[in-house]
Amino acid sequence: MGKETFKTSHKKKRKKVRNPIILTLVLPARSYGRHAAILTTSQIQATVLYYKIASTFSINASSWSKTSFALTMLRITKGRRIRYFIWFVIISVNLTTAGSAMVGWILCRLLRKSWDPLITEGTCWDPKATSNFNVVSSSRLYIHQS
Repeated sequence: MGKETFKTSHKKKRKKVRNPIILTLVLPARSYGRHAAILTTSQIQATVLYYKIASTFSINASSWSKTSFALTMLRITKGRRIRYFIWFVIISVNLTTAGSAMVGWILCRLLRKSWDPLITEGTCWDPKATSNFNVVSSSRLYIHQS
């Protein structure tokens, strides 16, 4: 019985990891990793759009990891003041990162203009304004981490 239990407990099903393989094959075909000087206009548009989507998910993932840790802290803390402070941190971090995630999408009045350099109509924010917002947002997150 001991040997049978040992054999059955160590049987592992192999899970196929498809996503990294697909990304490794598809992204170079979609112009990732190539110099911008040799890209066509449609490849530049697609690259900027993929970058915007990826950065939105990356920013949200960063926020959600901080939130999950803060929720863990809420479960183990008992003081009323510290719980209020943790809730303040959760809310302010999520609002700040939501703003950072949205900036890439709302910086142009015509949405497609933010990733398509050929569109002439519409207006965009000054690049310095978006850069300054992201610096302030990142510094706020850094202060909360310390």
